[in-house]
Amino acid sequence: MNKVVLIGRLTKDIEVRAVGNTPKKVAEFSLACQTGKEAEFINCVAWDRTVEVLDQYTSKGSQIGVEGHLTIQKWQDQNGNNRQKMIVTCDRIELLGSKKSEQTEGEYKPLENHEEDTTKPLPVNEPIKRTDIGSDYLPFY
Repeated sequence: MNKVVLIGRLTKDIEVRAVGNTPKKVAEFSLACQTGKEAEFINCVAWDRTVEVLDQYTSKGSQIGVEGHLTIQKWQDQNGNNRQKMIVTCDRIELLGSKKSEQTEGEYKPLENHEEDTTKPLPVNEPIKRTDIGSDYLPFY
């Protein structure tokens, strides 16, 4: 099994690149994930529609959730040395909130600007009618 789930903040704005002469898009980014008092910086890569969503709705400091899998990138440097790094390839992302500087401590602020219609009264729920069914009907009692 190869599965990774992370929650963290983007360390910089997403930079979108095209893949050759194809319509495919790719973006590599770093996610700062809190581990106690320290932060770990995890390299991630996203493709196609995920890149478009990240580019449109996030910026440096945005909190996101990432679900993906580990991939090892291999290449040769200018001196001919074999190099490699482990990255998280994003299969799914979730936008969790705005940049930390745009919210107060402990406040959750979603990315979308959602305006509520305050002219409608809130629905009133009827009270729940409770019925004592007795212990004979509870198999675990």
